Amino acid sequence: MSYDEYMKKVHNGFSSRDIDVLINSINNRDIQEDLNRYKIVIKFIESIINVKDGKKLKNFAHRLNEAIYENSESVIDIYNILRDIESIKKYYYGIEISEKLLDISELEPTSEEVLANEEEKKRQPYIRENKKYTCPNVEIHGRKLNNELVDYIELNGIDFTFFVHVLNAYGTGGTLEDFKRSRLIGKTYICVSPITDNYYFGLAESHDAIDDFIEEFDDIDYDDEELLLDISIENADNVKLIFSNISPEQLAAMGDHDLCSGADDNSLEITTERKEKYAPIRKNVDSLNKKGYCEYVLYREDNKGKVIYPTAILSTENEPSQSEIMAAAYLQVPIIHINNKYLNKDKQNISDSQSTSQLEPQEMLKHKLQEMKNILLKGFKNSEASVISEGRKK
Repeated sequence: MSYDEYMKKVHNGFSSRDIDVLINSINNRDIQEDLNRYKIVIKFIESIINVKDGKKLKNFAHRLNEAIYENSESVIDIYNILRDIESIKKYYYGIEISEKLLDISELEPTSEEVLANEEEKKRQPYIRENKKYTCPNVEIHGRKLNNELVDYIELNGIDFTFFVHVLNAYGTGGTLEDFKRSRLIGKTYICVSPITDNYYFGLAESHDAIDDFIEEFDDIDYDDEELLLDISIENADNVKLIFSNISPEQLAAMGDHDLCSGADDNSLEITTERKEKYAPIRKNVDSLNKKGYCEYVLYREDNKGKVIYPTAILSTENEPSQSEIMAAAYLQVPIIHINNKYLNKDKQNISDSQSTSQLEPQEMLKHKLQEMKNILLKGFKNSEASVISEGRKK
């Protein structure tokens, strides 16, 4: 790995300091221990990279050759970690994301007693009314929806993190049916934007089939109920989809801006024209300062072949549209509405301070790296050893 590759892959989200921030944002102690193990390796590499003196570096290279013979196992460990650092980094950020996403299935229906009491409803962090809306008797993508009932969830202050994809936002031809059939040929990825209880604006505007009709016929008769129903059916393919069930390995890229991502059909090699930014998901959203949006790129399938599937329809109005009700009925998912009155504006950003975790790193790797350091430093003067061990000149 070249120095430029190292800086691109490690110093964008996986330096020792970045790992500390990531550890603070993850709850799973086993994962924290794994990350501490990687932090030991990265700190060791950082201490070497920070040596600027050419003579010392030449001496280091000579010692490295000796280390390969005397302690090859440690060298191989470091080599394997650096070789796979990009996938390792994405996997652990994927774990952090999967922890933060709100599991909609855990939101229990609100009791009839609470629903009947307006004051009590206001005190609830969310309201879930099952079978609140009835889908019109229509057919979408060959499936007949015969007055199917749709659940409705209103978020009134509960902490949440979701991914949102505005279906067909730029006229790209996406449809609800894409999530109901196996992908044989086509894009292997989907672009989404994270939203949180701190900030959920900045999403692309949904495409409206009414605009297409007016563009073609110059006008529209809003009293023609049959025509409006047909347009609502078309607009079912223009809704905002929520995703909250993501496997860690599905993360392909992330940034705090539009990444301009692309890939050939059926290709897993996804390119981004703009620089990615790796950080805990809520930290990335908070960094927007309530302007613009983040873009994350997800693979449509996980390692087991499970295809990504929407977990809800996002409705931005006080009452969901017919199109949103149809889309929810077709996908058999609830509708979610975020009550603006309860937008949490005082949420603390994830701290950038170093981890206060008391977890002990894996002693075996720590011992092996220390042993390798001793080999590399053997024969150095005390002052030279200090430069490498501390990663800077005294």
